[in-house]
Amino acid sequence: MSTLLLSSLLWGCSGGGVEVPLDGPAEPAAKAPFTCPEGSKLNQTTTGTGSEQFCDRDGVMQGPYLRIYPDGETKAARGAYDRSAPDGDWTWWHENGEEAQKGKYVKGKQVGAWTRWYQSGKREEEGDYLSGRKAGQWTTFYESGHKQAAGIYQNDMKNGMWTYWFDDEEGTVERTELWEGGIVKEEKIINKAPPEKKEP
Repeated sequence: MSTLLLSSLLWGCSGGGVEVPLDGPAEPAAKAPFTCPEGSKLNQTTTGTGSEQFCDRDGVMQGPYLRIYPDGETKAARGAYDRSAPDGDWTWWHENGEEAQKGKYVKGKQVGAWTRWYQSGKREEEGDYLSGRKAGQWTTFYESGHKQAAGIYQNDMKNGMWTYWFDDEEGTVERTELWEGGIVKEEKIINKAPPEKKEP
C-alpha cells in the first residue's frame, strides 16, 4: 500500500454496532448520516486540509468517522474506529469524487481484499492483506487498464516469480524476476521494448 495513502488514511472510526454506508458515489457531508454510539459524542475539527467528524468517548475514538475535503462537500475518507484503531470497512476518495482506495481493518490491521484506483477511476492495484501485511497474489495496472506487474507477496515481501508487462494491447512481457524474502535472486529480460505497431 502506498505510504501516502496509509498515512493519510488513518484519519479514521468503527463499529460499535453502527452501520456506516460505504458504497456509492461521494456525497456532500450535509447528506451523510452520522450517528455516534451510546456513550460517545460527536467531535468535529476543521483545518486547512479539510474537516473531520468522529465520535469521542473519554478521549478515545469510538464509532463512525468522516473526513471531508476543503471544499466542504466532497468526502475524503469514511470508516469507523474501535478504541482509536481503524476497524471495519473503509473507503477513501480522490478530490474529484472518484474512489481512491477501499478495504477492511480488524483492530487496526488491514485484512482481506484491498483495491486502489487512479483519479480517472481506473483500477491501479489489487490484492490481499493478512494482519496488516500484503499476502498472496497482487496485481498492479497501468492507467490504460493493461497489467503492469503481478506476483506473490509473503509477509509483506515479494516472493517467488513476478512478471512485468509493457503498456501495450498485446500484453507483451518485459521481464520476470525471481524473489526470495524480499530480495531479487534472478532477473530475466524477455523483451527490451514492446513490438512495433503494425500499420493497418
